[in-house]
Amino acid sequence: MQDFHLGHLLVAAEDGDLRAMVLLAGHLHQSDQAEQAEPWARAAAEMGDPEGMVCLSRICITMALGGAYCVDLAKLAELRRDPEFVKQSTRWSDEARCWKVKAAEAGQEDAIAALSRSAESPEERERWLRHGASAGHRHLRSELLRLLREQRRFEEAEPWQRAEAEDGNGDEQLRLARRLIEQGQLEEAEHWFRSAAASAREWTAVQAGEKLARFLTDQGRDDEAEQWRRHAREIKTRLLRESDAGGVHPPYHVSEQVVLTALVTTAVLPFIQTLVSKAAEDAYAQARQLIRRLPLRPRGNRSANGPASVSNQTEARFVIVDDPDTGITLYLSSDVSDEALQALSSFDLSELTARRPDAGRVRLIWHQPSGTWRIRGESDQQPRRPD
Repeated sequence: MQDFHLGHLLVAAEDGDLRAMVLLAGHLHQSDQAEQAEPWARAAAEMGDPEGMVCLSRICITMALGGAYCVDLAKLAELRRDPEFVKQSTRWSDEARCWKVKAAEAGQEDAIAALSRSAESPEERERWLRHGASAGHRHLRSELLRLLREQRRFEEAEPWQRAEAEDGNGDEQLRLARRLIEQGQLEEAEHWFRSAAASAREWTAVQAGEKLARFLTDQGRDDEAEQWRRHAREIKTRLLRESDAGGVHPPYHVSEQVVLTALVTTAVLPFIQTLVSKAAEDAYAQARQLIRRLPLRPRGNRSANGPASVSNQTEARFVIVDDPDTGITLYLSSDVSDEALQALSSFDLSELTARRPDAGRVRLIWHQPSGTWRIRGESDQQPRRPD
């Protein structure tokens, strides 16, 4: 931020403008000035501003991790040997959660999402998701809907599904149409098939158009069915042609191949705990930056036209974080998705620490198709690496 704009922000903050206080605190925090940021965020939070509460919660997390915006793992490990630091860190962590809860209770979406991910029980997670969904946050409503489906509580899920469909979610419109067919409500099912077929998400529109065509065929409306079938086919052909040209593939053709470019030897558990802390405060960009700042040791890359050569890339597309002392290896992409970091923030680390080297090496791997982190023992099949 330019000094000119920062000066105006400071004047507004000193004048009591809540938005300016939060923006100033956020800027100072990201500029590695957490101690200077904290009073501004605290002032906004104590005045009842939910954004200020979230900002203060994030600053408290940073203070709990040693005060640096980008965490130095070696320095943090050294600090944790000091009982006084551990005591202060616990106090900061407790305060962070306190402000996060207050922000969530006030309806702040990021805080509700973070608490739902760090919930200690399914009941607590559902309670926060319901709170967020009732507050009108669509992402949280979608998460609640998925949770209810996983628990096969379909009747409870239907009102939330309808809300999503009415708000233009093509995937939910398609699912609702299928459910209505099962219930024999054909007229309403056709309405939602047509809505989904007009979805801005073109692959959803393709699937809906194909299913609408089959629905119309079953109704004996063959001419109209053929029109929709042709329409879906035209969109699909165009999308496949574009994907071939640009390397973008349909959502249901997920490529699991990754390119290994670096190997890191470090203590895995503190590293995971730091990532968890960043993910829990929704600082996904910070978490990815932390991965990219690792001291990478490049591996050779095999060229299609020649022998292996050392990569001169500054960032790894895929890294292996290996801890020889504990026998734990973390496989992680340097552009790891928000979904993976969200899942990591609710991961049970005790499951990892319980499996020591005498029980075989442990591999922690993100499985994209299922959206879960998987723990594999020594005897499990290892992830495929390119030659």
